[in-house]
Formats: sequence, C-alpha cells, structure tokens
Amino acid sequence: MKEQTYKQLEREFNKKVAELKKNCKHKNLTPWSEEWWAMGHPTGFKVRACKRCREIVKRRVACMECGKITEDYINGDGQRRAIGEYLCKDCDKKAAKKMKLIKCEKCNNKSYVRIRGKETLKYYCMWCEKETKHKIIENKDD
Repeated sequence: MKEQTYKQLEREFNKKVAELKKNCKHKNLTPWSEEWWAMGHPTGFKVRACKRCREIVKRRVACMECGKITEDYINGDGQRRAIGEYLCKDCDKKAAKKMKLIKCEKCNNKSYVRIRGKETLKYYCMWCEKETKHKIIENKDD
C-alpha cells in the first residue's frame, strides 16, 4: 500500500463526509443543545444535528427584543441591524419602523441607526472618528 500524506488523507476524508451529508436523509436527530463557537463561548443558538452525519438540521434562538423562541429569525446584517442581533419577524417589522438613514454633515457618509425625533443630532461618525452633527435624510419603511 502506497503511503499517503496528511493532506491526501484529509482531502479523501472531507470528500467522503461531504458525500455522506449530501445523501443523508437526517431522520435521527439529537435533542436541542446549546451551540458554541469555542469552549465557553455560546452563540446563543439551540441546535439539532443529525446523529448520522452531524449536519446541523434545525437552529433556533430567542428574539432579542421580545424573548420569543423562534426558528424563523432575522439576522442582523451590519447595516440596518447590528451583526449578531436576532429578531423574530414581528419585532423586525417594529424595529424597521424606527430605523433612520442619517448623513454626517462633515464627511457626507450615510448610516442606518435607531433614533427618535430631532432633525439634526450629534452622533459618533465612524468615518470621521468623532462626534459630529448628522441629519436625518430618510425614514426607513415609512
């Protein structure tokens, strides 16, 4: 038998695992368990995985606004919602109504933020790297 390198064995293993996951019907699932991205660092999700191929089949999280447990959540995109902010569909609709597009009066860069009231406000501009005046230029989802 020809001796194989680690890389060759790894490639062969990954190919077989990918084939197993692709062809698996995911009938036998684990109980709901907490998902961790590293030891001591939970993601906030509860997951169910297939016992045969270890593919995560179901994922749920508590809405960060109302606390409702949901599998049908909206993930923050870093623009209109903070990354890592998970909301149920009802709370996402409510939050969208509070979103405003603002423009820095110094550098003209635009950002979505949740604010109330005033036409002009002081806000930290990540491009200017200091607190500057911003003007609301659009109410989101009005």
